[in-house]
Amino acid sequence: TMYFFTRRVRIVLLIFVTSSLALLVLFLFLNYRYMKTVDIGSVKITDSEIILEKVRYTEAKDGKIEWRLEADSASYLRKEDVTVFKNVRVEFYSKNGRVYTMTGAEGRFDGVSKDMEVFSNVLVVSDDGYSLKTNSLKYNSSERRISTKDKISLTSSNMNIDGVGLIIYIDKGSLTVLDDVRTVLKHVLI
Repeated sequence: TMYFFTRRVRIVLLIFVTSSLALLVLFLFLNYRYMKTVDIGSVKITDSEIILEKVRYTEAKDGKIEWRLEADSASYLRKEDVTVFKNVRVEFYSKNGRVYTMTGAEGRFDGVSKDMEVFSNVLVVSDDGYSLKTNSLKYNSSERRISTKDKISLTSSNMNIDGVGLIIYIDKGSLTVLDDVRTVLKHVLI
C-alpha cells in the first residue's frame, strides 16, 4: 500500500508541475509574442483552447499605449489563433490624446492581424462627449480604424445622428456616417 500511496503522490505532483509549467509557458508566450501586459484571474487549459477569467490586456507600440482591453472571460482557440471575449471593454488611445471606450457583450481578437470585432449592444463613448450605439464594430489595427456596416446612432450634447455604416479613424479624429444619414441639431438658434 505504501507503494501505491507514493505513486499517487508522484502523479499528483507531476500533474501540478505540468499545469504550472503550462501556465508559465502561456504567460511567457503572451508576453514574448505581444510584449504587452496581461493580467488574468484564472486559467483553464484544454486540448483545443485556453480559457482565461477576468482578463486585462494592454497593447502598446513604441512605448505608447494603443489600447487596453478588459473582459469577464477570454477563450483562446489555438488552431485559429483567435481569442473570443465575453463582456468586453476596450479603451482606444489616439495620438492627439482622445480616448474612445468601446463595450459589447462579445468580441473576437485575431492574434495574427491584431484586428478586433465587438458584437451585441455595442457602445462607444468618447472622452469629448460623443456616444455611439450599434450592433457590431470592427477595429482594423494597421489603419487604427473602427467601422461598421450596421445601423448607428450617434449622440452628443448638440446633435443626434442616425444612419447606416460608419468609419472612425482614431488618430485622425475623423468620423464618417456612410448611408441613410438623418441629423437633428439641438439648441440651434436661427
